[in-house]
Amino acid sequence: MIVQTSPELRRLSVWLAPLRRILAGHGYRHFYIGGSSAREILDHVFLATPIVLRDLDVYLLKNGTAGPDDVARLCADIRREGLAEIGPLREKRRANPALVGRARYEYLAGYGVHLTAPERPILSLGVLHGPGDLALNGLFSFDTIFLATTTAGPFLHRAELIDPHDGYLAWRTRSPRIVHWHEVERCFARHAFRIVRSLAKSSSLRVPEHLAREYRRRRPAVVTVDDPVELRRDFLKVLGDEHWADELVMLASLEALTPVSPRLQAAVATTTAAELRRAVPARPGGSPGERALLRAGALCDDLSLAETAGSVYGASRCA
Repeated sequence: MIVQTSPELRRLSVWLAPLRRILAGHGYRHFYIGGSSAREILDHVFLATPIVLRDLDVYLLKNGTAGPDDVARLCADIRREGLAEIGPLREKRRANPALVGRARYEYLAGYGVHLTAPERPILSLGVLHGPGDLALNGLFSFDTIFLATTTAGPFLHRAELIDPHDGYLAWRTRSPRIVHWHEVERCFARHAFRIVRSLAKSSSLRVPEHLAREYRRRRPAVVTVDDPVELRRDFLKVLGDEHWADELVMLASLEALTPVSPRLQAAVATTTAAELRRAVPARPGGSPGERALLRAGALCDDLSLAETAGSVYGASRCA
């Protein structure tokens, strides 16, 4: 597909140009824009909707064994050029259905970092082993969309749409379908947050009964959290969303707020989204990060949420 340019795509191109030069200098000829970032760009191209990115997901393929040093070398050049602040190295764990036992849920697909700069979306940069690892991304069919483009030449001029599960059609027709249940099983607590946020983005403000039934069928009696910091990040993302109250009610219906706060789970399970919106104050005109922190303060007393917010929204957006 050939993506025609627009003022918004030109701004995105200017922002990414120095990074693309660095990637090309390290031998990466292609990169992949995934998840909600790809959907926003496609909606802009086909429907002329504005591009409003909280973050931008960019993946590279080593076509070999990706290691921490691959990310470190990229970060050294990014730091040298002063393009962004670089977050801690993060393992990219994915559920791999080709494996068995615990190995299925402990598969290491690659490594990544978050890059933050003032007045820019957070850029999530990941280096994966190969195409098979890219295919493990996401939960819903519309999470598995990628725009493959090059590090040289006009940005997105000849982008290839990778859409193995007809995810963009599902996105446009508001037909959410989970295609990676093994990934849900990898951490039921955190992935419940991804489920409800994806549903809300597709204008579904209730968990479909068939989906809730399958989630409960697969969920173990004792739910553990594989990454408490990521759980706090997921909670803050919900609190910054437009439909935050509906998402909390959906989470409570899946009993997914207990790992955050048993008290919050009990309270939200007995209320409605409208009652939550009336009970929790809102600051007119505040940024999503500011609103998330305001709501977090009203709903629970976890002081670590304030420390985590900067890695979700950028420090300047939470001030």
